[in-house]
Amino acid sequence: MRDTTERIGAEVAALFDQADSELFAAAHAASERAMRIGEGPASIKASPLILTGDCKTRPVCNHCKWEHFKAESYQAFALDRPLSDIIDHAHHLADLGIERAFTATGWMGYRLPRTYIDAVEAIHDAEPRLALYGLFGALDRQSHFDLASAGLTGMLTSLESPSNEVYRAFRPGGDSLENRIRALEYTCEAGLSVWTGFLVGLGETEDDVAWGIETIAQFEPESISILPFVPFPDTPMADYPAADPLWLARVNAVARIRLARTPYFFSDHDHEFDRLYADRIGINGSYETGVAPHTRS
Repeated sequence: MRDTTERIGAEVAALFDQADSELFAAAHAASERAMRIGEGPASIKASPLILTGDCKTRPVCNHCKWEHFKAESYQAFALDRPLSDIIDHAHHLADLGIERAFTATGWMGYRLPRTYIDAVEAIHDAEPRLALYGLFGALDRQSHFDLASAGLTGMLTSLESPSNEVYRAFRPGGDSLENRIRALEYTCEAGLSVWTGFLVGLGETEDDVAWGIETIAQFEPESISILPFVPFPDTPMADYPAADPLWLARVNAVARIRLARTPYFFSDHDHEFDRLYADRIGINGSYETGVAPHTRS
């Protein structure tokens, strides 16, 4: 799998040697250049549309925060949530000025059940103000083409981890890192926009990260999400340490410089440090995950 990217570029390796101030300044300049190249808005907000809290991955992923959300009975993670409620929430997001929604499920297997493709089409038809991105894990080629026909704008398919060893340590079942890379190929074939990235703070090395950045660069992504691992209750990794925020910032900065033409980099912005580094690096996409689900009056 690493045959074409084993050679870690000297440029990326050298970036990790830079001091924080130098690295962040270069990343901010790269962000400004990327936005001058692009034609979209200067910043963008994205929020989830959970289609179901169900997941077919067995055994369950050791880091999966969905298990916590389901244990806490979060409304959006109900297994039998009506499509009408999801569409109501889509209208709610658009009314709030959120431009992008990612339609999400747990991993339902490589062939996405038709039910979810039909749901994406219904949401697309009902709320044209939202650009829809799919978040389903690794899917087969046909599912990507079906989703494109349903009106999807792009796919949010993360590598999860740029280390196969780390990947299997927290995800012993379900799809694989290789499957995720193949899914990015299918995304491009189907003419969908590529939104990708990975988690940091799970034991990956600097070389792993450099390889991951080089790998996703091949797909000319439109959006990047390099996010921190956060331990959640009700998961086997609840006591695992959270990602080092400075390491997260440096990885994002290196990726921002390397992915010179990618217009949007996303951050959770959950903590003050995240917001500060996001400003310094030029991160211009935000996850609006705290938006309360819309309920009918």
